[in-house]
Amino acid sequence: MPAPLLADLPATSQDAVASTGYRLARWQSAREVLAHRVAKKRLPEALQAFLEKWMPKLETAAEGLEVRFEGRDDEIWLVEGGLASFAAERALLHLPALRSFWMQELRLAHFEALKQIVPQAWFADESVIPPGAVIAGLGTADWSKARNLVRQENLFLRLKEASWTAKAVFHRDAKGQIVLRDWQAMP
Repeated sequence: MPAPLLADLPATSQDAVASTGYRLARWQSAREVLAHRVAKKRLPEALQAFLEKWMPKLETAAEGLEVRFEGRDDEIWLVEGGLASFAAERALLHLPALRSFWMQELRLAHFEALKQIVPQAWFADESVIPPGAVIAGLGTADWSKARNLVRQENLFLRLKEASWTAKAVFHRDAKGQIVLRDWQAMP
């Protein structure tokens, strides 16, 4: 099925697409702050140790931004573009221990919008999960029982079955604002 025209998407999806470029730029800036805090050892000890082990080197942002969306029915998600192109960055965005950091750096509305549109990923820590605990976002304590996951090196990614794919292109206008320039279906 070809991607719908942007105007044919539900209003919430249209808003999500139109603001994605801006939200990805905010996420990049917040991620730079996080990298700086880790480098300066300004985080709680357990979180600091975790991030030193798992946090990838920060990728630099490109000037122009192409984003690939997938969707089905009334659901849309971001599969490529900016930090969302990297599974480890997706895992950091959804990491419960960083929730207050993201809410502060991105603002709650932008953080929640990114969480809605960026598919989850998890670091594949082989540590034993304590009795009674569950993996956040999965509701299970056993990786093998989690549905729709694929292991990619030391990460687990959630797979969704899409019925269409589209590309959006963002650029900075004369005022320096990030705006949607183009939306097109992909084969």
